[in-house]
Amino acid sequence: MSPACRALPAFLAALAMAGCRASETVTDDSEPPPLAVQEGRQAADEAKPGECSFGGWVRDEDPAGTNLRAGPGTQFEVVAVLPRYKDDVGGLAGIEAPDFDIVEARDGWFRLANVQYLPLDAAQPSDRKSYPDGWIHGSKVDFALQTEFAFARPDSASPVVASGWYEDDVHYQMPHRSPSDCRGEWVKLEVAGHDGRWRSGWARGVCHIYETSCDGVSGDGEQPGRLLPRYD
Repeated sequence: MSPACRALPAFLAALAMAGCRASETVTDDSEPPPLAVQEGRQAADEAKPGECSFGGWVRDEDPAGTNLRAGPGTQFEVVAVLPRYKDDVGGLAGIEAPDFDIVEARDGWFRLANVQYLPLDAAQPSDRKSYPDGWIHGSKVDFALQTEFAFARPDSASPVVASGWYEDDVHYQMPHRSPSDCRGEWVKLEVAGHDGRWRSGWARGVCHIYETSCDGVSGDGEQPGRLLPRYD
């Protein structure tokens, strides 16, 4: 509490308490935060912890495929085996894998919905195969991350923990791996910046369709006062 508030007589302190407390937390709001920051806060506030609203695809090198389980753990029964991930099939992304929506996260596991698989050499769209909803571990989940920054919390006003960068005028994207949690469009995962050190952070801008270049999907880019580092 400020000295001015402590100095108030007892019979006035109760009346002024709310005003004193408010004065301690007042910030300069003459310029509102950037729209992207406001939207980031709103998106996180509207979602419950562990409630996801993005998607991805399976990235699992096991030739036997990936077990889709009834719950978030290996103790739960296998409800389906998803086709194995392939990275030598050509096409725009050079990969082929089952894709899905992610609707929930718990203890490092993700609950999948709308799980589907369509080989690149399929003759007809009707060759697409659907699977039941289920859970896989975050280490087997992948996606494209269309953003420049990762943050300490699911809030683009929180501290930046890693970012993309420029080196000799070449733009480098921020590597990511091992998603483990979510909140709405935000995903918690490991990220690395120019120094190559992996850190835990939150990011948004997930694109889950590997056959596209993810045009129209974006997370947090450069803004006045928050620019990508440059190394020349």
